[in-house]
Amino acid sequence: LNLPLAAYAYSAAMGCCGSVDKDTTERLENVSKEIKTIGLSADSDSLKELARHAKELQEIFEVFANAGDMRMIERVQDLSDAIVRNLIGRIDLELLKKGAAEYQPTLDAIMAVATDLDTVRATKATKLVESHLSRHLEQVQAAQEKQVDPIIKKIQALRAKLQEPGQAKNLVPGTKDIVDSAEQTFKAAPEAKQVAKALLEELVPHSVWILESEAFWSNAQASDQVVELSKRVDALAQDLVALLGATWDPPITPQAERVRLRKATEACGQLVSKAQKHLEADEGGEAYNCLQELLPWWPHLKSSHSLEIVGLFSKMQSYAQEAFLAAAKAGHSESAEEIRGFAVQFDELRAKFEGLPAASGRPLGEALESGEAKIQVAKALDVVDAEVAKSADDDESTNLSLATTIQALESLKMAWPVASKSDSEELYERLKNSCSGLEKFIIDTISSCPVEQITSFLQFAQEYDSRRSTIDGSEPLRPRLTSDASVRYLSQAEGELGKTEGMKPHILLDSLKAVVAISDGSDSKVRTQLLRVMSATDERLLKSFVETISAEVENEKKELLLQKFAESADEVRVACSIPGRPLVEAMREKRTETASELISTIRDEISAGQVGSLAKELGALSRICKRLPPESSIPKEAAAVGSRFLESLATAPLAEVEMLMPSISAVSAALKDLGGDAADLRGKLLGRVCAGHLVAARNTTDLTQLGKELDILEKCRKDEALSAQLGEEISQLAQSLEETFLARLLEEGRAKGSAVLDLAIVADGWRDEPMLPRLTKAHKVVGLFEEAMGEVQKTSGMNPKVVVTVLKDLGPLLESVASLEAYRQRLLTIVEKFREKLEEACQKALAAEGDVEARLAGLLKLAESGDVAQEAFLSVPELSYEKKNFTDSISKVGVKKALESIEAELSKESGMNPKLLLQKFQELGKWGTLQDTLKDRYQASCDKVSQRMKDSMQDAKTTSNTGKQKALLQFAKEFDMASNSSLEAELQALLGDEGV
Repeated sequence: LNLPLAAYAYSAAMGCCGSVDKDTTERLENVSKEIKTIGLSADSDSLKELARHAKELQEIFEVFANAGDMRMIERVQDLSDAIVRNLIGRIDLELLKKGAAEYQPTLDAIMAVATDLDTVRATKATKLVESHLSRHLEQVQAAQEKQVDPIIKKIQALRAKLQEPGQAKNLVPGTKDIVDSAEQTFKAAPEAKQVAKALLEELVPHSVWILESEAFWSNAQASDQVVELSKRVDALAQDLVALLGATWDPPITPQAERVRLRKATEACGQLVSKAQKHLEADEGGEAYNCLQELLPWWPHLKSSHSLEIVGLFSKMQSYAQEAFLAAAKAGHSESAEEIRGFAVQFDELRAKFEGLPAASGRPLGEALESGEAKIQVAKALDVVDAEVAKSADDDESTNLSLATTIQALESLKMAWPVASKSDSEELYERLKNSCSGLEKFIIDTISSCPVEQITSFLQFAQEYDSRRSTIDGSEPLRPRLTSDASVRYLSQAEGELGKTEGMKPHILLDSLKAVVAISDGSDSKVRTQLLRVMSATDERLLKSFVETISAEVENEKKELLLQKFAESADEVRVACSIPGRPLVEAMREKRTETASELISTIRDEISAGQVGSLAKELGALSRICKRLPPESSIPKEAAAVGSRFLESLATAPLAEVEMLMPSISAVSAALKDLGGDAADLRGKLLGRVCAGHLVAARNTTDLTQLGKELDILEKCRKDEALSAQLGEEISQLAQSLEETFLARLLEEGRAKGSAVLDLAIVADGWRDEPMLPRLTKAHKVVGLFEEAMGEVQKTSGMNPKVVVTVLKDLGPLLESVASLEAYRQRLLTIVEKFREKLEEACQKALAAEGDVEARLAGLLKLAESGDVAQEAFLSVPELSYEKKNFTDSISKVGVKKALESIEAELSKESGMNPKLLLQKFQELGKWGTLQDTLKDRYQASCDKVSQRMKDSMQDAKTTSNTGKQKALLQFAKEFDMASNSSLEAELQALLGDEGV
């Protein structure tokens, strides 16, 4: 009970263990009444009331503990039982079905109350509440799993349908149905881990299938829908893996977005190329239609392809201008008007391409006028100068716009032939100055700008060169940027490779592809760095590949991504003529190599007897073997080592087998894949583990160790794979523990005995009839024994009332331990020592001065109460108790004391005190019936008195001493009354007629 021992010892020593102030007792009564009025309503007020009463019981318990009042402590425990029952009654299925978000605040409040109650209880309230909660949660989750099972089957059917030939075209609507159903399932069972696992088993392969089926992302709308569905899949998967304590890596959305971007980029390249061909064939309308087809993809392209679209619009505008001028020169007014109408549609379409800069120069209709040529050149050069000037000012809100600059150059190119017909020298000088500043900015910027902007600058340089070359044929700008740009891309790739974690493969691959796109590999500086990057890429990819295929859990999605990355890296290798074997081939060899290493590791561990940690290796080996080529010899070696592993389990140390148990399902599956006979492997290993701990539980004497063994056996018992025989042996162990626990309670004492009760709670789960009620009574008996022994073993200051109270309290409890000799002997020891203490107290009272009668009366009253308490012991047949009469023991002491005084007086040759002698005989009469052992001494003393009186009367008669005769007769009369004799009549007879 965790009594404050120092306070208890002090109060016991002062002889006040049985007293508690009246206010505390009344306070306990009030708490008792109030607890009974609190129902099981779900309102928080009643829980607050229970919390207040729990705190109050703690305070009251402390008072009773300090006073050593065991009866009141028991009352406190009884009231704590009532509160615990109330708390448990509040946790029902209806509450738990609401979900953790709803029930957790109530549960937290309940556990707070239970925690306070733990300090006043032998059996922990928190443990009882947790056990009740665990059972109900299992029921709720089982119900949820049953409820959502049809939906999961529906998801499986939907996936199977999509896998059928010709059904991939329904990827978007089919995936939407799957995601809708999965979200519905998780919403219905948000805390059921088995449901989360089942959903992930469907979502993971479906995510891989979506990525592999990108050919069916038919258009921009379909691609957008797939990306949105990917976001929903990622959001749901994140919630599912969080419930399982895992991670969703990598997410599908970034991969889907990259596919969409690639499709958009491919569409852009195709449509732009197609439009340019139409322009070259004088098919402006068809080029316009290409841009209309590109418009749905534009939101994903505007950040990276603005230059191309601006260039295309510029070319279309130039096309319209040229067509207009040609129509005008030829006098085809109808054609010119049609071109003007096209200009309106052109401007409307351009406005729909959000993010493009405003068109430079005048609107197309106005630009058709040939007189605007020189003005257009000047404006174009002004725009270029203004944009270059932005790069040198301190205003961070203004930055050079490449798209605006390209648009100005296109306008310049188209106007230049007309404008340069006159004043050409001045225009050429102006052009040279403006373009020199622009080229310097581009060259300087390409070495310092963020890498992701380099492509834009290179595209700009290409667009710039295509326009500048038609004007004055100057040296192209783009070739001068290739070396620095390639170094920047390769440095970015090395930066990714240098990361120990968080490397982004797409950035690495995009960097390499960018180098291929802009460099022919002839630059020695670039090639040296490229060789270094490719070597590091090979090393990093192979390392990641080995880690992936050797991981404890299969990651098919990541393996597929690594495979695709290797294919792309090999394309870079071929394009740049880099020596070395292809990565795809190296990965195939690495798979075989890794399998061989795993086989060696498994063999070594088996030889060392360390099989418990091989689950990961076996799982990885089985997965790798599935993907090896048919001609490989590795699967046979793997099958052999799998069979050897199975054989080793029969003799492996128990600790190794236990280490293997948490992952035995995965191990069994792996061994089956390797061709081994793993049938009922779980049951066999569980049997070994259970049998080993049964032996340990039977042999251990340490309570802590026994608790650990029982916890392990409890887990074994709950496992469906455990054999019926071992389940029966566990039950038999539980049956055998009752007598052992009873004996240990007496050995450990009340304070440490609570650990035995905790063990009994576990063992009771395996028994038909619980032992806890009997052990709880025995625990109380042990406490009462300790309380009584504490008193009777005192050398002084014993409180006999405490012992009598203990004897009374023991009566109803002894039946629980009556069959145990150790308890019987402890009881007899207490009774015998108490009898001795009573006799000792009687002797001290008789020898003391003052009100001896009052002291003796008090002792007799206690002795009588003790005798009454023993009557309950006699009604317990198995106890075979023989009553120790405390009243007789005290009486015997009093009789012996009086007899000793009488014998001392009678032994005197002279000077005997008749008055004292008579007083002692009168005292003998008060002690009741003499015991047989003292009757002879008593009779001898009476005979001596009678003889002395007769001798004295004879002498008084001879001397005619009538006074003495009267005195002798008076003594004889009083003596007869005290001793129930006839001495007076005998003396009268001796006097005869001469009597007084």
